[in-house]
Amino acid sequence: MSNHRRHSDDRSQSKSPELPPRKIKPIAATKLQAFSVGTHKKTPYQRHKEENEMKKKKETEEAAKVYAEFVASFEDAHDYKVGTRSFVKSATLVPREAGAEFDPPVKPKQPAPPEPAKSSYKPMPFVKAGEGPKTKIMPLSRTRQQDESEDDDEDDALARKEARAQKKRNLDTFLEEIKKEQEDREDRLKVKQMRTLRPGLPTEPATSSGLTLRAAFEENAGSHDTGDPWTTNLYVGNINPAVNEMMLCQEFAKYGPIASVKIMWPRTQEERERNRNCGFVSFMTRPDAEQALKNLDGKSFHDFIMKVGWGKAVPLPPKPVFVLDAGSKPVQTGLPFNAQMVDTSSKPRLEISVVKPTNMQNVKIIHRMIERVIKHGPAFEAIIMDREKDNVKFRFLFDHMSEEHVYYRWKLYSLLQGDTKSQWRTEPFQMFEGGAWWVPPDVPFDDEGMMDVLLDSEDEEKERERESLPKGVLGKIAKQRFESMLRQISFQRGSIARAMAFAIDHADAADEVIDIIIKALIIPETPLAVKLARLYLVSDILHNSGAHVANAWKYRVGLESRLTCVFEHLNGIYRSISARLKAEQVRRAISNVLSAWEAWMVFPQHHIDHLNGVFMKKAANESESRAVAVETEDVDGEPMEDVDGEPMHDADDVDGEPLDDEDVDGGPMIADEKSDVEINDMFA
Repeated sequence: MSNHRRHSDDRSQSKSPELPPRKIKPIAATKLQAFSVGTHKKTPYQRHKEENEMKKKKETEEAAKVYAEFVASFEDAHDYKVGTRSFVKSATLVPREAGAEFDPPVKPKQPAPPEPAKSSYKPMPFVKAGEGPKTKIMPLSRTRQQDESEDDDEDDALARKEARAQKKRNLDTFLEEIKKEQEDREDRLKVKQMRTLRPGLPTEPATSSGLTLRAAFEENAGSHDTGDPWTTNLYVGNINPAVNEMMLCQEFAKYGPIASVKIMWPRTQEERERNRNCGFVSFMTRPDAEQALKNLDGKSFHDFIMKVGWGKAVPLPPKPVFVLDAGSKPVQTGLPFNAQMVDTSSKPRLEISVVKPTNMQNVKIIHRMIERVIKHGPAFEAIIMDREKDNVKFRFLFDHMSEEHVYYRWKLYSLLQGDTKSQWRTEPFQMFEGGAWWVPPDVPFDDEGMMDVLLDSEDEEKERERESLPKGVLGKIAKQRFESMLRQISFQRGSIARAMAFAIDHADAADEVIDIIIKALIIPETPLAVKLARLYLVSDILHNSGAHVANAWKYRVGLESRLTCVFEHLNGIYRSISARLKAEQVRRAISNVLSAWEAWMVFPQHHIDHLNGVFMKKAANESESRAVAVETEDVDGEPMEDVDGEPMHDADDVDGEPLDDEDVDGGPMIADEKSDVEINDMFA
């Protein structure tokens, strides 16, 4: 048994001999650094996040360091050192820091230069046993130098302290000056804004930021965008939606030729709901633009207060796109009612030309004012001038140079002298003895006059005999007959033939007949069909001007010089028609008339070409109007409402009748309707 166990032990020992120890392979430090027990490997997002945080932290520290250096540069005075490039006044003590390593300038009187500054480190001396440390006695001169340097350091510290205080005081003073100047600007702007405000108009709250921004541009002579001091372009804001480019040209051209005009028409529903437009008007010269800005900023134009300012400069064309006629731009003479010196056959005299205002709303207010002054006397005018001095609607009472005031004075005088609202004397007269001569406006053709005048040639002959009218003059009855024919005219041949026969029979008074026809053709409110019928009448008169009738040839000469304004008026109507089919029909009808005149040779070829060019002349706003016409095009023949660029309403007072239902100053002027009837009868 024991032998068996011994053999088994020997076999086990022989089968499993002892192995030599293995060498452990060293691990690189990078692997040991990357590997850590119990943690996971970082994702790219985590590494990117940590890098951003480290970068942000580093930038923050650098910014704080730079800011600290910037603040320190204002707090501590700079110490000048020898060798600096800064200017140092002579006999000025330049301090130097302790331990600074530089060679001071050598003084010629000293035999030996001073020792250079030593290091602050000093080794301990060797001391023998039994001996005490040796004490070194400082020389007297060295002690005095140290005392002087300490005194200089104290003086320098005091000077630096005073310099820091002086810097702060100068900076505070500068900031206070800027703040005070800005406050003065804002105060001036507030006063200017209060002067331009009108009662009854919505005002925007004036914020401090808005006032500061506008005050910054108060003294800027050029564009707010680029600061160009030579721009001729004006920005026009708060424009009445009914105003078009031609109306803007008529208003702004009073101050000079227009280079370009543009209205930013609304394109979205939100822009249309604002109920106001804006635009730009560019002048050919800078002085004209300055005058327009001075006179039109804050002015009421079609019941909207315009806001005019400088705009960004635009290229100028070689020729202006619009120039106002010299006759329609009166020169400011400074005389009462802007009287003009006119040369007459006898001797020069002062004349005041009366022109009816184009703004019908102002005409209504003027007529209403005249009614009340006639009834209540001059006291009523004084009360209105005292109560409505800040109301833009009654500005005509104070601006004696305006055409509205001249029209108001003449109309009031005319009615007090017995004239009616539709008929007045057109001869020049003197309102005061030795004063200027007043020239009334022409009596316009009344399209709404009596349609059933029962007069004939016999009545006309009786009037001529009774009044002893000379040959070549139309009597009152003759004018009434011809005006009645023009009111009743239509496309029927009989109505045109009757009016043509009257004109040929009265060829000796061709000038008066032509004057009545031209006035009837250019009335804005006349329907287009009636205008075309009256144009056909002109064509028939020209065709029969070669008849064997005395003075019939005068119609060719007289109409040749008067038809240009008629075709300009027809061009405006044609350009205002939004419906393409209707516009084409109008163009074809008028072109046929010109072709007939060319075939009859009633005018020279160059004059017919001129009339055709005037009629087909493109408007400045044709592209914008055509773009709007695409949205509102009428192809089924809807009646035209706006043929002259200004909307017409049924309730408008276009002939000067009193407005019974309108309150022009915020409160009823009269209390009973009976008084209104009396005033209306007086105006009729």
